[in-house]
Amino acid sequence: MLPGSKRSSIHSSLPGPLRDSNLPNVHLKIGEGIVTAGDMLIATVLGSCVSVSFFHAGSGLAGIFHAMLPEHAGYKDSGKTPCKFVDSAILLIYEQFRRRGIANRDMELKLFGGAFSMGQGGTASVRSLVDVGSRNVETARAMLQRLGLTVSRENVLGDRGRKLVFDTRSGEVWLKMLGRAEGQVVLKQESVLVPVVEGRACPLGRLDGVVPSELAITGLKDMPNAADMTGKQR
Repeated sequence: MLPGSKRSSIHSSLPGPLRDSNLPNVHLKIGEGIVTAGDMLIATVLGSCVSVSFFHAGSGLAGIFHAMLPEHAGYKDSGKTPCKFVDSAILLIYEQFRRRGIANRDMELKLFGGAFSMGQGGTASVRSLVDVGSRNVETARAMLQRLGLTVSRENVLGDRGRKLVFDTRSGEVWLKMLGRAEGQVVLKQESVLVPVVEGRACPLGRLDGVVPSELAITGLKDMPNAADMTGKQR
């Protein structure tokens, strides 16, 4: 079983169509990333953080990360924690796909997250200073454009968190918007971590699996029953 994978504790909380898949269930924490050709369900919970899913139908190669800050420049030892930063996480997973000879036009990408941690409050000037989620999304879009990549679907911004389940067999992402109270808990946890975290995750050359991280937020075990899922992003 992969590090970070779980089975019985979250099986009943998966969306109905995935519940009988008997696939490994992996929870992706802040600052982690994975690239795999294996069949699994990768779950994560986003507030202001951002995830981009990568998928190549021909080879079945899939990748996703959970980044909390826009850019790696200016952070000590950022090269050791590339999946903590949107720009370096995108580049790292992209390079893994290109290394396997996959052309840009054959990569399917989806973008998620970037909620505003102050909800609807705050003046425009305050929002511009503290809205990490918006900057995460802007950085993701700019980096993807720079690499010549096109996003097929996105669900970003707003003031509510998101729970995702990425099916690596098909590239589909199941999405549920969190209730406002639950979403603010995720956002608060992220905002506490932003200024102080140095955690380790997703070092170069260790993307073929889940890399342990010292960071943790709400896990997939807290996902609602399938009836509460809003559906999948094809």
